Amino acid sequence: MSNLDKQVYQRRVENRRIEMAVLETAKEESFEKGIKEGIKETAKNCKKLGFSIEDIIKATGLTIDEIEKL
Repeated sequence: MSNLDKQVYQRRVENRRIEMAVLETAKEESFEKGIKEGIKETAKNCKKLGFSIEDIIKATGLTIDEIEKL
């Protein structure tokens, strides 16, 4: 394998590693966003059921402002 071939190969390997890291980061961010949306949906349902703001805060960890905006 020539030096040029080795450099091309190394560049491809590095690019693939970067692509995989970007995909993993995107997957983690999507997962976190889904969790947050689920918590907000739970708080919204608790609000509809008449739970107190204090109980919703305890159950979800959301702030008063976040709950009131739902």
